[in-house]
Formats: sequence, structure tokens, C-alpha cells
Amino acid sequence: LANETAKRSLLANGIVFTSQGIPFIHAGDELLRTKYGDHNSYRSPDAVNAINWHNKEDFIDVNQYYKGLIKLRKEHSAFRMTTRKDINDHWQLLQSSNDVVAFKLGEHANNDTWKNIIVIYNGASEGRNVELPTGDWNVVVNNEAAGTAIIDTVSGTVTVPAISMMV
Repeated sequence: LANETAKRSLLANGIVFTSQGIPFIHAGDELLRTKYGDHNSYRSPDAVNAINWHNKEDFIDVNQYYKGLIKLRKEHSAFRMTTRKDINDHWQLLQSSNDVVAFKLGEHANNDTWKNIIVIYNGASEGRNVELPTGDWNVVVNNEAAGTAIIDTVSGTVTVPAISMMV
């Protein structure tokens, strides 16, 4: 995606889908719904509040990305830990600086089939390099696609593009 607003939407909701707790996205987020700057549309007309379903065709790549994030979350219980103890035992912060947050969900967190999962968020306006733990890592979410299928395999240092995430 070239549009910065769309990138920010994908990153924001990507954070929601890969965080612990119950995810919630507002109606139309998967279609890049807009309320045209009306911050409190309670009394606004349908022209502001209605969901434009044609946006699904216009932003099918956004819709597919969210479908992929939902699939990832549903298939991997590491994103659905329910106790503080489980999170403390299986969550490790790798980086929190320079507009990047990276963490690892480890040791088959919540009986996940994947032993370790690394999640990286880059909120910067330019790509950021992130040092990965030793080994080869399969990428299933990047700035272009999301899901459970392997997109790429990386090791050492990975560059996470601007305003995007990687799993």
C-alpha cells in the first residue's frame, strides 16, 4: 500500500490482532471506512455514518490482510493467553526503542504449535533494522501480506519497512 493512512490502519489493527486479550475492530475498519473527519458522529446523518460496502472492492488488499491476521490469531493460541502467569512466562520484550516494539512469544506459549513467534511493529516513517534472536525465522506477516503461510525466511538482522509490522 502506498497510502500512509492505510498503512497506519493496518499497523494499528495488526497490533490489536497480535496482542493478548480480546481483539476488537470497529465496523468498517476492514474496508478503510471513514467518517470524513467527524470525531463524534452520533448526531450526524447516514451519509457520514453509513458503511460504504463498495470500499471492499476498492480496498480488497486491506480486507485480505485483515483476513490473514484473523487466520493467524485463530490458528495460534500464543496470541490468546488468558492469565498473567502465562504471559509473564512466555512473553519476552526484545526491543522498545526508535519507534520499534519487538517481542517474542516463546516455548510453545499457550500450547501453540509454533515454538517461538516474534512480532515486530515499526511505527517510524522509514524502515528500521531489528536484530533477531539466533536462528532462521519464517515470516508470515509483512507489509504486503498476512496469514500463516511462509512468505520469506530471515536471520540475523531484518529490515521492517516504514509503518508496518512483521511476524
